[in-house]
Amino acid sequence: MQRRRDDDLDHDLDDEGRFQPIRLHDVLAAAALLTVVAGSQLFILPGQTARLFAWTIKLPVTAAFLGGCYWASCGMFVFAARERTWANVRAVAPGAFAFTTLTLGATLLNLSAFHFNSADPVARGAAWAWLGVYVIAPPGWFLFLFLNDRQQGEDPPGRRPMPLVIRILLSLQASALLGVGIALYLDPAGFPYWPWTLNSLTGRMIASWLVALGSTGFAALVEPERRRSGAAMVAYALLGALQLLALARYAGSLHLSDSRVLGYAGFVVSVLLVGLIGARLALRDPRRRAAPFIR
Repeated sequence: MQRRRDDDLDHDLDDEGRFQPIRLHDVLAAAALLTVVAGSQLFILPGQTARLFAWTIKLPVTAAFLGGCYWASCGMFVFAARERTWANVRAVAPGAFAFTTLTLGATLLNLSAFHFNSADPVARGAAWAWLGVYVIAPPGWFLFLFLNDRQQGEDPPGRRPMPLVIRILLSLQASALLGVGIALYLDPAGFPYWPWTLNSLTGRMIASWLVALGSTGFAALVEPERRRSGAAMVAYALLGALQLLALARYAGSLHLSDSRVLGYAGFVVSVLLVGLIGARLALRDPRRRAAPFIR
């Protein structure tokens, strides 16, 4: 079988005239659009979730945290959509699949909290749109990963890995995100280490993001080429910056002397630094070839 060229991702047909199973740029463009919309609602208007969002979030700091995660993932999808090869995109799929699957689970466990029967048509529409997206997204991301991984053939050789210190720090951060995320998802209301109060739904939604970000970090670690981890590093850099901004914005509602708040802030700073360094290395890779985001 003839191996596909690097730039085949930009066309509907491969060299043998077969349709690609899922167009990468279309999927990533749709994901970027959805995440920027959700992130804008939550990060810019965290106090308006009762009118504008699928479910009411009582604490603005929680809404801002979730909004920052959506915006960080939007940056990741935009970065990935500019790549030409599947190997440079693959690291985004495991985290996206983990997030959408866990979010669907959290939604089904807390259906009564959503605005399905709200008198406000905006809130009601947001709730039904949310459910539709998260029913479709998990199998969609699974197919995106499985079918493209089967169709793309061998990866180009990797010769420029991330520096060892960055990989060590990323592995520690990803482990912490996964560990806290799993524990928080299993016991959202009783988890004692989160720096502000959560309920069953908000705890599991935050946990879904933590598991997704940890999965993305590990997916980036297994790729031997630094440019293949570039999308993940962009997500980490944006995540750190946005969560620090949210923390500063709502510092008055938190006990800043609390060791949990201090530990959270320190971890976010470390994520920002690792993300910035990793993203800079990926962007400066002289062999990185970008494609237009929307064709």
